[in-house]
Order: sequence, then structure tokens, then C-alpha cells
Amino acid sequence: MPTLTVITLTRNRFHRLADCLQRVLGQLEPGDEMLVIDTGSTDATRAHYAHWQHPRFRFLAHDGGGSWAEIRNRGVREARGELIAFLDDDCMAAPDWVARGKADLTTADAVGGIARPWGIRRLPGWWHPDMAWMVGLSVPGMVGPDAGRLHYPMTANLWVHAAVAREFPFQEIGGRLGGKVAEHYVAGREDAQWWATLRRAGCRTRIDPQLWVGHAIDPARLALPYLRERARLDGAAWAEREGTPDDLHHLAYAWWDHHLRAFAAPFREPDNLPAAWHYHQLMRRRHAAALVALTSRLGRRPRLIARAAVLARLARTGPRYLADRGRTAVHALIRPWIVSRPRRPRALVIERVAVIALGYLGDLVLLHCVLRGIMRENPRLGVYVLAPPAARTALGELPRLNLTLLPSLPPESREARDWLLRWLERIDPDAIVAPYLHGPWGVALASIRHPPRPIFAFDRDQGLRRRLHRERLGVRVHKHLELHEIDNLAHLMRVAGLAGDPSPALIRPPADAAERVARHPLMARPGPLVMLNPAAAHAQKEWTEERWAALLARLLAETDARVVINAFAPLRDLERAAEQAGERTLLLRAAPLPELVAWLERCHGLVTVDGGPQHLAHALDIPSITLYGPMDERRWADYWERPIHRTIRACTFDLTPDERRGLPENHMVALIPLEDVWRPLKELLDRWPREERRPVLTPPPASP
Repeated sequence: MPTLTVITLTRNRFHRLADCLQRVLGQLEPGDEMLVIDTGSTDATRAHYAHWQHPRFRFLAHDGGGSWAEIRNRGVREARGELIAFLDDDCMAAPDWVARGKADLTTADAVGGIARPWGIRRLPGWWHPDMAWMVGLSVPGMVGPDAGRLHYPMTANLWVHAAVAREFPFQEIGGRLGGKVAEHYVAGREDAQWWATLRRAGCRTRIDPQLWVGHAIDPARLALPYLRERARLDGAAWAEREGTPDDLHHLAYAWWDHHLRAFAAPFREPDNLPAAWHYHQLMRRRHAAALVALTSRLGRRPRLIARAAVLARLARTGPRYLADRGRTAVHALIRPWIVSRPRRPRALVIERVAVIALGYLGDLVLLHCVLRGIMRENPRLGVYVLAPPAARTALGELPRLNLTLLPSLPPESREARDWLLRWLERIDPDAIVAPYLHGPWGVALASIRHPPRPIFAFDRDQGLRRRLHRERLGVRVHKHLELHEIDNLAHLMRVAGLAGDPSPALIRPPADAAERVARHPLMARPGPLVMLNPAAAHAQKEWTEERWAALLARLLAETDARVVINAFAPLRDLERAAEQAGERTLLLRAAPLPELVAWLERCHGLVTVDGGPQHLAHALDIPSITLYGPMDERRWADYWERPIHRTIRACTFDLTPDERRGLPENHMVALIPLEDVWRPLKELLDRWPREERRPVLTPPPASP
């Protein structure tokens, strides 16, 4: 069991600290310690604990001033344990706090816990739950899907590996010791910035709601004057911690939002009007302070000029905010007409179904798996699919499929909408299912006022950006973003009345493309054939070109593999490495999809970023190594979880927009080191040609 150091900073809380020590020291095991750092107490704390003897207790007196971040970093340097836990001196640990924290860190780099009220009989009648963070308590959002993302833990209950804490020290942000602010509140929230830094760096972070401490709150901190000052300080600290010039418009917009919502709060939360009112007033004060601080810091202007700049910004932003609210009100008025417009009733027996799949290559391959299972279970079902040209390859092997490709019409024109309506009327389907509506053709479908049947579509992540277009779809089925995309597609089909267990996709290259690949000189050379696919549809999915080139160089130097490179844009480093390799490499520049499938079918392995080629490899049973960044592998990895398909990630996929600010678009993928990709690729090539490439598939029983 790894050893633990509990770090506690204290100042003038002699009796609180005694209660805190009593609850922690009894839980520590041999080798563990509790390190208390006094930051300048004037009561009996230093005189008593400087000579207090306990086998698992150490006391340090810090007289050098400085920020809370500096003192915590000193505690990290002094720590002897392999794990570190931060605990406030007025917090009472749960009976299993140490054991649970150690267990949590076996699967995470950093863990945040919950801070509950302690010793408070009753909160003020005007108290709002979201005010909790102002007094050192956890907000309700710390128990839920946004815990650790939108709501960060505090150093009142924070666990981390010592090596991680030394690699990522706390950064000084305001709130230096010796002033009025430091006596009551550290304005900088360096713990919030530290948690965001860990997430940006790819560390494994999590929140454990059962890892709790009780936080004893001074009654003076529950007074409105303190909370108002706290909100102001926190806004100014946020501007210093994370503010950029781009935030000025956003903050001004948010100021109007909180200012006007404060007046509307009694109508939205009639059960506790004072709580709603005070919370919105505090948030308005926080945003106003952030505006002033950010304007002053960015422009280095005097305080008076900064306030004038803030007023000018608010004056410019106000009309925009009011216009947005007006559009929202108009949409609320017309929504009943949009949703309840007349349609033909839903058919009881489905003999013909129209599937509108305006998606990307990977979407179509996953749809293939679902349609194949449905068509097997319903042999008399007529399936009519409208899709982009990639569907010839992705869906072409399905029997009894009537495939129509998008025509060469301007999607925004009335002719396009009329063509869609005529296509639907000619089919006369019993159900219309539209899982993907990317691009202007999706908008054209959503603009049809009276489709022949209700359109079954997802409520989100279906490709439509405007809410007005999404509202016009007939039946919107909730998409579970934590489930695999195949499960979501199967659920959508079941709601429309089409049942069938998903089956692996059957994708084969055309005979002429397969013959051209077979005659290529590269196929006559010995050794395994590996495809590298640096091509990504979005910049946020791209691995760095330097690492692709390094991977190719290592592949050619340490193995006898032949390499096919599929690329869209020019990649100078990779092309130079390929030229030096001579006849062992082949560069495919924007190859036609049938040719890409033909080459991939011949490969013994694929290294790719998340995208269409990954799903083609799943369909062709080609071993694959996929590099993930902003997408969730729970949704897009191999549905049957075959061991020949590996996924690699170095950073959590759910970074918030605030956490992504200032980072490169491909930051999450760029964190993946070369060695993490080379290791599984080398293992794959070492097993060639002994391993079986086509295992028996058993569909899992997962469904939403």
C-alpha cells in the first residue's frame, strides 16, 4: 500500500485544528504522516504543536509570507508519502476518508472529494445551493455528469500522486498573505487552475462523491456582505487567472444575462424567492468585477478609464442580448405551430422505410451494421436509402437495398426541397428515419413543411445546428452520448418500428480496384503491409506530422514492413521520409474510396486517427490502432470489442471550452507520445503472420 502525506495549512484555528487532527491521525497507517504548516498563527497553535509528539505528525512554521500556492508547493516538496491529500484545518474527515482516497488513486492521477456543511444547524432562509462554493462547500453540480468538468474540487478535499503534484505545482494567483483578503479568502482559486492544468495535460482526474469531509463554516461567512465581497474577489481573480481579450464580449453578455435574470428570478423559482434573487445579484457582481479587472489588466489602464471602458462594452452588448432574448421569445410563440403541424399518422405495419443518411463515411459504416441486422430480421422489408456518394462503398454490399445518391442540385434551393419531397412521395414509405442530417441537404429536409410521414431523428448530434430546424423534425429520439453509436442507431430504428440485432458490416472493394492493387509492385515485396492514415476530417483529430514521420522512420528501420500512407493535405516530413524509403512505401494522395478499401483489405494493420478508415478496418477485420482526442471511444470504437482493435488516448475527451482556451485545436491528440503508438504496433507485427485476423463475432446485449 503506498504511503500518504496529508498536508494541512493552518492559521489561528487552534481548536478546529485539534478536531481535524483527531479525525485523521487515527486513520493513518504505518508510513503515513500528517504535515501541518502554520502560516503565521498568533494564537496557541504554534506554541502547542511545535513541540507536540506523535509518530505520524509533523509541524512546519512558515514565516516567509508568500502566496498560498507557494506554501502548498513547499508542503509538496516536504512530503514523504507517495500520495498527497490536501485538507483544510477546519475540515472533519469521514471515517473512511483515508482508505477511500487511497483506493481512488489506484485508478486516477488526481481525485476530488466533496465538502459538506459541518456544525451548521440551519442555513439562512435566503440561501441558494449554488452559493456553496463561496464558503468552501461543494455545489450540487459536484454530484453529477459535470463534476470535475464544469465544477472543480477544492484543496479542502483533494488527492493526488506526489509525482504528479511535483510535475504540476500550484501557480500563484492573487490572494497573497498579509492583507485583508488573505485573512478570510484566497481570491485566486489556484486549486481551480491546478485542476484545469491536470485535465489539459491528459492526467486522469475524477470526482468521488463518497470521498467527503465536513467543512466547519464560520457564521460570519454566511452573511450577505461577505458573500458580495467574495463574489467580487472571485470575479477579479478569474480575470487574472484565465481572462483573455476574447472574454470581454462574453463577460459583458453574461453581465446583462445575470442583471436581467435577477428580476425574472421570482417568476422562475417561486419556492424560494430571496435565494434566487441573492444568487443572481452575487453573480452579477462577480461578472462586473471580472469585467473591470480584465479591462484594467489587458489595457494597463487607470481604474477610472477601465470602468469607462466597461460601461462602453456593456452599452454595445446590451442591444445584442435583448435581440437574442427577443428571438427566443418569438421561437417560443411559433414552436407550437412548428411541432403540431398536420402529418399523416404513424403506420402500424412497416413494409417500406426511407432512411436519410446524410453522414460521414464512419456514420454510414455503423449504419450498415444496424440495417443489416434489421433486414435479416425483416426479409420482406423494403429499405430505401438517400445518402452521399460514399454510401456506394459503405452500404453497397447490403442485399435488397435501394440506394439513391444525392443529386447535383443546390441544396439551399427550392428545387432541392421539391426533389426531396418527390423522392419521398414516390417511395410512399411507412416510416422515415433520418439518423444523420449533416450539411445543407439536412437543412433542406428539415425545411419540408409537410413530409409524407413523421420523420424519426435524434434530438441532438444529428447534424442540424439551428434549433428551429431540429424542432421541425417529427419524432426526436434522445441520443445517449455515453452509449455506442450503433446502440443509438438501433434504438432509433426500434422507436420507428424496426427491430433487429446489429451485425458486422460486410464491405468489399470493387473487383477492378482489387485487381489494380493486386498488380501493384508493392504487393510483390515481402513483409507485412501496414497502412498509416494521418488524414483527419477535422483539425482537432490530427496527430502531429513530426510524430507520423518518426513512426514511419522507426517502422522502416526496425521491421521489414511495407507501408501505405493515406493522406489528404501535403505532409512534407512524412513525404520526405517516404521518398527516402524508396520502394517500401506508397503515398496515396486523396485516393478514391474503392481504392482505399482495396488497399486496406490487403493490409495486416492500420494506424489511424479517429475517422472513416477506422470503421472500414472494423468491417474488414483488419487489426487497427486508433488515436483518440475529442471523441469518446465508448461511442466510436469497435462495437464487438475485438482485441485486434486498440484505442489510444492521452487526454480526457470532455475538456470544456474554457479548458481548451489557448490550446492548439489538436491538443488532445498531440499529447499521445510516439512510444504509446509504437508499442502496440510492434506487438502486432511481431505476431504476424501467426495470428488469426477474423475472430468469431458475438454481438453484445447492450441497448439504451
